[in-house]
Formats: sequence, C-alpha cells, structure tokens
Amino acid sequence: MLARAAVRGSVADGARVVATSIAIVISVAFMAATYTLASTLGEGFRGTLASTYGDASLIVRSGAGVQSDLGTARPPVEAALVERVARVAGVSAAVGRVRSQVAILDAAGNPVGSTSAGPSVLALNWTTEASSGWTIDRGRAPDGRDDIVVDERTASDGRLAPGETVAVQTNNGLRTFRLSGVARFRGGRDYAGTPAVLLDTATAQRDLLRPDAFNWVEITAAPTASTDEIRARIAGVLGGEASVVSSAEFAAETRGPFDQMLGALGTVLAVLGAVALAVGAFIIHNTYSVVVAKRSQELALLRAVGASSRQAVASVALEAALTGTAAIALGLATGALLAKIIAGPVAGGVSADSFMSAVSGGSAVSIDHVELPLTALAAISAGTLAVTVASAWLPAWKASRVPPVDALRSAQTEPTAPPVGRRKAGKVLIAAGSVLGVLALANRGNLTVTLVAIGTLTAAIGTVVIGPALVAPFAGTARVFDRHPTARLARRSAAQNPRRTGATASALTIGVALVTLFAIVVSSVKVTVTSAIDSLLTADFVVDAGTFGHAGFDRSFLPRVKALSGVAAVAGIELGFATIDGAPTQVIGADIDELLKLVRVDDARGALADLEADEVAVDVKTAATKGWKLGTPIRTSLSGASTPDGERPVRVGAIFDSGGVANGFGVLMSTAGFDAHFPVQQRTLNQVFLSVGEGAAPADVERSVRDLVSTTYPSARVRDLDGYKRAQSSLLDTVLAAIGGLVALAAAVAVIGIANTLALSVHERRREIGVLRAVGMTRPQVRSAVRFESLLLAAQGALTGLALGAGSGWALVGALTIQGSSLAFAAPWPLLTGTLIAAALAALVAAQLPAVAAARLRPVDALHG
Repeated sequence: MLARAAVRGSVADGARVVATSIAIVISVAFMAATYTLASTLGEGFRGTLASTYGDASLIVRSGAGVQSDLGTARPPVEAALVERVARVAGVSAAVGRVRSQVAILDAAGNPVGSTSAGPSVLALNWTTEASSGWTIDRGRAPDGRDDIVVDERTASDGRLAPGETVAVQTNNGLRTFRLSGVARFRGGRDYAGTPAVLLDTATAQRDLLRPDAFNWVEITAAPTASTDEIRARIAGVLGGEASVVSSAEFAAETRGPFDQMLGALGTVLAVLGAVALAVGAFIIHNTYSVVVAKRSQELALLRAVGASSRQAVASVALEAALTGTAAIALGLATGALLAKIIAGPVAGGVSADSFMSAVSGGSAVSIDHVELPLTALAAISAGTLAVTVASAWLPAWKASRVPPVDALRSAQTEPTAPPVGRRKAGKVLIAAGSVLGVLALANRGNLTVTLVAIGTLTAAIGTVVIGPALVAPFAGTARVFDRHPTARLARRSAAQNPRRTGATASALTIGVALVTLFAIVVSSVKVTVTSAIDSLLTADFVVDAGTFGHAGFDRSFLPRVKALSGVAAVAGIELGFATIDGAPTQVIGADIDELLKLVRVDDARGALADLEADEVAVDVKTAATKGWKLGTPIRTSLSGASTPDGERPVRVGAIFDSGGVANGFGVLMSTAGFDAHFPVQQRTLNQVFLSVGEGAAPADVERSVRDLVSTTYPSARVRDLDGYKRAQSSLLDTVLAAIGGLVALAAAVAVIGIANTLALSVHERRREIGVLRAVGMTRPQVRSAVRFESLLLAAQGALTGLALGAGSGWALVGALTIQGSSLAFAAPWPLLTGTLIAAALAALVAAQLPAVAAARLRPVDALHG
C-alpha cells in the first residue's frame, strides 16, 4: 500500500517532482563531472608516463634533487655510467636518455601546436633499442648533427615530409635540420599525446643538455634476473655518483606535482560539492513542504483508515527515495557526459599551458577514455540520497503529528515566528566566527588561514540559522512601497512564514556568498600581482619565453637585443629551484648590475651588485622573518651541487628592499653564482627586460625586438608592461569567468527554490486570495503581488550572501600572502553587481508559474478549498 501511495503521489505531483529532480540532477551532475574529470586527467597522465618509460625495469638518475612546484629538479648523470651499469650481471640493456623541450616551426614558419605557451614539443635522443618504442614509418633514422625525425602527428600538423628543411628553436636559438624520417611511438601518431622530435644522441646532448651527459639511464633487466638483486648491484657500482630507482618510483616522482594539483582540485571540488548538496537540501526540503502541505488531507485519510503515523511518514520517504534514485542516476549520467565532452579540451589546455607543460616535464595528458571514480560516485549517490530522504522526512514527520481530524479540516502551516533560541544561537555563531577571524588576523601564525576558514564557516552556519529572524527586518524595508496594495500584500505574505522564507533565502545566500568569496580572493590576487609589477619594474618591454625553466633564451640573445637602435638597457633572469632553510624556493640568477637599471630594488644592507658566487641576496621581510643577517650561513640544497645530496652552503651577501613587495624577485644570485649552483639545462633566460632610450620611439623599438625574436625565438612573446600584466593575470581572468558560470548555476538553483516556496505560499493562501479576488483585486494585481514577494525573497538571499561573502573574502584576503606579501583587497564590482541582477532575474522567472496559478484561482473555488 505504501509503495502504491508513493508512486501515486509522485504522479499526482509531477511538476513538483520534476522540480526536485532538477535540483538533485544539478547537484549530482556538478559533483560527478568534476570528480570524473579529475580522475580522467590523473589516469591519462599516469598512462602517458607508463608508456613513455617503455620496458625499463630500473632508472639511474642523479641522487641530488630539489623539490619545487615543477617537480624534482636534478642535474644530469655522466654518460660513462651507461657502460659501467651495462656490465652489471643481470642487466640486459642500459640506455641513456636525453629529454628537453623545443619549438618546431611548420612550413609557414609558425610554431607547431600552441602559439602562446612557448616551446611545447619534446626533444629526445634516438636510440635503436626496441624498448624505446620508436619505429620509422617513412624515411630513415637520424644520422649526424643535421638530421631530425618527427612523429607522425607533427609531420601532419606541420605539413612536413622527409627530405625537407625543418626549423627548430632550442635554447641556443633557431637552427635548421634536414627531416630524415617520420616515426611512430608504440604504433601511435605521437609521443603518448605529445609532439616530439628526435635527434641522434650526440647532437641531442650537445644542443639540449651537455656533451657526455644524460638526463637519466633506463635499465632493462634480463628475463630471469631478479630486479631487486640487480638494483642492489647497480647501487654498489654507482656509489654516491647517482641513485637507482624502479621505473614506478621514477614515474611517481615525475607525476608528483600533477598529483598534488589534482589533490588540491579534489579538495576544492569536495567543498563545492558539499555546498551544492547543502543548497540542494534546502530546495528538496521546501519542495516536500509543498508536497506534504498539498497532501495533508490524503495523509490524514491514510491515518484515519488505519495507517500509523510511521507508515504515513514512510510513504513520503519512499516517494523521496524513488524520486532521488531516478534523479541521481540521471545526474551521474549527465556528469559523465559532461566530463567526456570537456576532458579533451581541458587535457589539451593542460598540455599547452606552459606552466603545466613544465609540471608534467613536457608530457601531454592523453585521454583515451573517461575514467569513472566509482568510490567517489558511490559516496556522492549515497550522500545525495540520504539528504533527499532526510529533507523529505522532516516535513512529513511534522505533518504526522497533527491529529487526522485537524488535518482533514484544513491544511496546516508552520509556526509563524522562529524560536527565540534559534535567533540567539545564530547571533552567537556569527559573533564567534567573526571574533575568531579577527583574532587570527591580529595574531598571525601558521594556522591563520585555517582559523579564518573555521571562523568563516562558523559565521556562515550562524547566518543560515538566523535566516528566519531576518525575514521580518527585510520585509520591513519594503514598507516604502506600501502605497501599492500588491506590494503591501507581498510583504505581509513573505513575513507570514519566516521559517520557510528564511530557508529559501538561505539557499540563495550560500550560493551568492560562495561566488562573492571566490571572486574577491581571485580579484585581490590579480590586483596584487599587477600592482607588484608596477612597483618592481621600470622596464618598458618584457620578452617572455613562457617556459618556466625547461627552455628559454641563450645568454647570447642579450647583446643582440642591446645592439638594437633605441634600446637603453637590457637584463635577463634565469629561474632555478632550491631548498633553502627547508623550504622550496625559487632562485633568480641575473647580471645584477644590469637588472638594477630595470627594477626598483634598493640596497638595505650589503652591496647587492657585488654578490660572490656563494652568496645570495634576500628581501628585508624574508630576512626579518628568518632572523638572517649579513654573513648568515644558510642550509641549502641546490640541484646543480656536486655533492650527492645536493647540499651546498651559501651565505647572505646582501639584503634588499623591494618597495614592500616581499620576494618580488625571489632569492637573487649573480650569474656566476647561478652557474656554480644549477645544472646547465636551467641556465637559460626565461624573461628579458628592456628599456627605451631617451628620444627613441617605443613603437619602433618594439618592432625591432619583434623582428629579432621572430628570426631567433619565434615562440617567445614581446609585450609592453600593460600587455605583460594582462598575460600574468590571464589565468585569473579565466577563473573569474568560471565564477560567472557559478553565478548562473546559483541563479538556476535559486529559481527552483523560490518557485517551490511561492507555490506553497499560494496553496496555503487560497482562501485569502479568494477573498481578495471577491472584493475586487484583479488578476494582474495578484500576479504582481507574487512577483514582488519573489523579489523580496531574492533580495534577502542575495544581499545576505553578498555581505557574508564580502566579510569572508576580506578576512581570507587578509590571511593569504604571495611570496611573503599581503594581498591587496579588491572587489570585482561588475561581477558582484551582475550577481545581484542575476538574483533579481531569477526571482522574476521563479515567480512566473506560481503567479499565473494564483491569478487563475476563481474566487468561488478558492473560498471553497
């Protein structure tokens, strides 16, 4: 009987069930798509790495390594190790590998692949071993320093054929090769998703690394040999010169930063998913409040003919379970479809982006199929179903407490005023969250961000708890419109059931607060970054290789720029990664005399321009925080150090003031110091700054620099300071655009919640509407009253969310830092204004159906029912 009642109830309230289902589908699809996308990208990257290391059992690589945001930076190993390792018992083959990044130009002279992210093509050394995975498809293998082989994809995209001349950009500039052949990797068209070029080993070492060196050595074990025994033998042979690891361990090292990025993404998604589910819970609860109110007499009849209160409640819970199960299934399918649609473009964006290309070592993310995270999807399904049933159970349980006789007499409504205890609890939570945030900001420490986050969450919970108590004050602000009867009616109607009105507004409050918080943080980071550029740079133009340390400009590029007419000063910076005082740190190498002509950096103590090879310069804030003084020795691990563990002591040679922008140029080293501490592959210029001489025309200088770049480093970009700032903040602009999408999602969810609340309000006020219609109220006036009530609901939710998000954003911006600098608070007013407009439009859309339904009520029918 209960099952039949549940099915009949779902059919009878079809429109309401559809509304509930939409809320569930949106929440589940959002969470399923994001988790599936993260899982697909992760599995694709892991699969790419597994295929690129071929059949190697063990990897010999340098033991000295420095952790950074781009992975572990290691110096090369000597080529002589290959022969020594190959003689170890049980080793079938030992092959040295060279891998770097270059840019290859097509027949028209344009870089193949991304034209904005710098070199994005892997350059490898050609080996004849079958384990390499490469086979010649057309032409022949490279033989000599002028030969090159490309993969099938690159040959097709670049319209290249064997025998033609190919232009390749390396760290040393543009060089031409003869295309000797086109190859396939393990039968595929590219190098596991990445364009690739292959050179003979001697040429690859000379042009990409250094003579007689490899990035690593791959070891293939004999079929009957024990890998563990071979590993121990090799370690004995190597001593402290290098270390030997399994191919699985080596792959894990390479994908470490990528896994960290996915882990951070997973954390953000978990928070967003929880918020989406919480918003959905409000909507589902309000929807079933409508359903239960409309079916109160039906439930009373069930109880009158013998059904217990438990059975009556169970029928509603079963209906919610059936609806939730169907909606969850549809949401999962929708999420998987969305993930499949966007996986390819996202993977392409990850591979083309210069930072992610550097993180992945140049390996692209190859997407063969969508990887479903079954555990996460099962948790999403179970959690959503539990929330759906619980949200439906509460109003049914409340209805079951009403005696059948009373329920049959008329539909019941909830108490009109929120409990006093609830108001007090909300105030206490808001006050506690605010105090915690202020104290955390006043007493900064390692837990500042965590405490601010806890305070923000506490205040958000308090805002939801106190929501019903805010209904009357918000409705009271609309008294200025009381001269219009419809507005007065709408205001009184909104305040008639503050619990339900507050719950509906809270759903919108959460969405708007989340959007506002993210928008303020992202906007503040953007303003801070652009302000730092204005504060630090006096240069007129920046030439950016966009490669984050894997490839860049040769140092000989600087005098060629300096020789151009109208150029007054030129300086380049090199990026290295070190562990300084136990923390991963970016180190910048430069000709400091030249750099000081183009940046605003003042000596605080010591002589910045006279740094020795074993000295570093640090910012005054860093020095104060660490307690460093001139001459202080620093425990440092550097990827180019000659010791096995990479440790090499340095001392503080100068302390500089960067105008309040802490570590605006990281830790500084002279060019000689950089050469002494970092491997050759990092000794390339990532950015070149230049200024225009007095009397020279900036446009003419820019044109000359662009002409030089086009013939030497075509993938580089020449920008003035405004263009450079836009480029640095382009990713943040993309994030802000994504936040605009969240605004649209929040508005869509709000439409469902507000529409359900208004429908219940109309249902409970049928008699009141009938009386008003009987005494002369017109249908347009009834529709206007419902629409105005909807606007009041949206105003409370949006304005409360805006205030909560702005306060939380202010606290979080105050807690965050970039390289030791506090963020400058900035609110994206166009986006926030658009959020309020979106909320108002959502309110008008949501009011449409309830308004029409109310206007269609005939006075006689309304008074009767």
